[in-house]
Amino acid sequence: MEDDDLVTIIAATIDKTKESPESKATIEGIDQDNDGIRDDVQAKIDQEYEDNAYIRDHSRIMARKYQDILSGSLSSAQVNQRITDIDYQDSCLNLNGGDPNAGIKFVLPNVLNTYQRSKVYIESIQTAAVTSGRPSYVACN
Repeated sequence: MEDDDLVTIIAATIDKTKESPESKATIEGIDQDNDGIRDDVQAKIDQEYEDNAYIRDHSRIMARKYQDILSGSLSSAQVNQRITDIDYQDSCLNLNGGDPNAGIKFVLPNVLNTYQRSKVYIESIQTAAVTSGRPSYVACN
């Protein structure tokens, strides 16, 4: 076996859907390509919806909005807008996606996969609701 063959075998067995301990140690996790979606979440979305661009694209948008909230850099009004945007994306997936387990049901548990992330998210949306009122809801047409 050549050294190149060994590198190929090792690289093929790396599971991009598993979050590294380094990524889990932070609220925002690791986003090496700087697209606003944590790398393991993006890999899970891409793997799950490899053959469905509609669900994949809407799921990525939702994941990016959740990451924005976790960043802690948004105003209460911006948090509420992200929640409205997420609800809209979820409404579109429920209406047009054809997969009852897509949308919030798939994305949210993958983004909020640690106690600290869940806590930051809940605190952010609670603060936004108290400061700016409840987010609006816009259904997909």
